[in-house]
Amino acid sequence: MFGSDIGTLNVLTQLVPASLQNVTSTLVWTKSKSQGNQWHRGLQTLRNLNGTDAYGWRIAFEGIVGKGYLGDIALDDIFISQAACPPSRGCDFELG
Repeated sequence: MFGSDIGTLNVLTQLVPASLQNVTSTLVWTKSKSQGNQWHRGLQTLRNLNGTDAYGWRIAFEGIVGKGYLGDIALDDIFISQAACPPSRGCDFELG
């Protein structure tokens, strides 16, 4: 996330019910404005993804445009694990 016109990056979990209708979205992380011209490492533990009527779940990355075109948001090396984030380092997208 770098540039003077950066908007917002949201990460959401979405539960998909068996009916495949009325998907429920939950915001699990958000960041706005420029974060500098370098990569940042991030971790986030996701909880309560198994509902009794859930068909499945998904993770959505939502980029919201800022006031202009001077800025870029990039995601790389996304890894999903069944284990929780390490407690010694905490779970925060701001580790770097």
